[in-house]
Amino acid sequence: MSNQTNSEYQKAIDYLYQMASDGQLIVGSKIPSERELAQKTGISRNSTREAISILRGIGIVESRHGSGNYVSKDPGSSISMMIKAMLALKSTSKAEIIQVRKVISYSVCELIMDRGLTKEEVADFQSILDGMITASKEEFAEYDRIFHRKLMLLTDNTLFRTLMEPIGEAYLELIPEVIGHTDADSRKALVDIHALLISGLVDHDREKCKAYFEKHYVFVEDGLEL
Repeated sequence: MSNQTNSEYQKAIDYLYQMASDGQLIVGSKIPSERELAQKTGISRNSTREAISILRGIGIVESRHGSGNYVSKDPGSSISMMIKAMLALKSTSKAEIIQVRKVISYSVCELIMDRGLTKEEVADFQSILDGMITASKEEFAEYDRIFHRKLMLLTDNTLFRTLMEPIGEAYLELIPEVIGHTDADSRKALVDIHALLISGLVDHDREKCKAYFEKHYVFVEDGLEL
């Protein structure tokens, strides 16, 4: 790709970023067509097509068949795809994902302790834990995913969620493998570990949360035989 083409498609990207800065584009907004972008920026349609393709590749833009291109509601999706590709290519490992997830988990809990949990949120978590107690292995893995995703969403930090949720999702995709090696007693123990975390968050007790991390990740690493 020539330097001129490079600078041309960058004009279209900059134009769209400026529209967003000016409030003309928000999440879910339809972006101008290739023809409109070409007219507004004075560049070729090939260059506007390249600009949209780049923004789609990094998760900023999503295409809807027969409708056009829109500002994405899930910019983290491209990060998820990158992590899956890295796992497939062995550029990263399950152990590395767990290491990163440990750091994220503590940050999530720090943010939640700062904001606190409402009675309704505590009740929601208790409902999830109650469901875990009687769940099959397959259902248990889904309850676990819901539990941890709810924690992530409670951080009230959009950028943090966008950057970190894909790593969390990559980690959660390992959980069915862990649960598959469990019996009823070990799943009950895992429910108790999750309850310890909620108790720590409610009490703003960092030692309880630390104990949760130690027990939870030992459980996961043993299940994955890491």
